[in-house]
Amino acid sequence: MLSKLFESETFLGNAIAGWASAPTQPDSQQRELAAFNWFVENYAFTMLLTLPFYTLSSYLAFKKLGVSYLGHFVLNAYITGQQTIIYSLSAILGVLTEKTDILSLVTLSISMFYALVVFWQFFATSSRVSILLRLLLTYVLSIGMFCVMTFMVVIVVS
Repeated sequence: MLSKLFESETFLGNAIAGWASAPTQPDSQQRELAAFNWFVENYAFTMLLTLPFYTLSSYLAFKKLGVSYLGHFVLNAYITGQQTIIYSLSAILGVLTEKTDILSLVTLSISMFYALVVFWQFFATSSRVSILLRLLLTYVLSIGMFCVMTFMVVIVVS
């Protein structure tokens, strides 16, 4: 919302805009672009829709540590809420600075580090290396799931 209020750009918005600026696009790509634009323009809904998949990724990666899927859902909802605050502050800073590429990278790094710290605190009985590796596995699994979801959206829209 803040990026719209301040008329600043987001990383995902820039990616979609770059894809949209292709010289010629068939009708099916226009429909795909419309679906992706909806995800970019409706950040809150996008986060709510993707949270169960990200939670499934963390549940699978941390399964041996004995926390239920619902516990992971609550943990990831908390992290997502805090990361939204981080991204909101970044949107405000984006208005004040012209180095939005560096700001996007720093914001992404801070939000990922924040998730790592929360997982370290939540799973304090496990080793930090184990938690770091499991969190990396969580990101890999979630990216894989998002790729599959994207493919499914493209198939349905086409």
